Amino acid sequence: MNQLATQGDLLLAHPRMSDPHFAGSVVLLVEHGEDGAFGLVLNKPYELLVNEEGVKPPFVFHGGPVDSESIWGVSTQEGNETRKVLEGVHWGNGEQVAGAGKNRLFLGYSGWDPGQLERELVEDVWIVVPATPTLVFDCTPESLWARLVSETSAEFAWVKSLSGDSKQN
Repeated sequence: MNQLATQGDLLLAHPRMSDPHFAGSVVLLVEHGEDGAFGLVLNKPYELLVNEEGVKPPFVFHGGPVDSESIWGVSTQEGNETRKVLEGVHWGNGEQVAGAGKNRLFLGYSGWDPGQLERELVEDVWIVVPATPTLVFDCTPESLWARLVSETSAEFAWVKSLSGDSKQN
């Protein structure tokens, strides 16, 4: 398919991907340049326990397999130290986005060395679609991959049946 990916795109793991870190993943590409690429997995929430007050913390996601103790985030609001991904989506470390508009936090990130993502795109490891703030913040994470992949091509229509959320089907 030989696609290009730029900052602000979503990378959808190809249905035949077997890498356990990325199979079924939707990755928001927050930076992509000559130094490589940096992304955050949008659809792999951590199962967090309710605290003593009975409050469940906001969504925290597996951002990717790199540096799993680092905290990153995306927000609908621009901050002094955040960077724009696309209109209505800004990213930075967890402290920079916490409490600002709608936000999501991530432990770890997805990273590619220079040229690595381009090689993976030539090999059809990823399907590239444009991101929107709605896809980043308002969709059900568990059904996002199946929904988006099934919409990319009639070849993948069968994937939609894998979604566990009938509202998104």
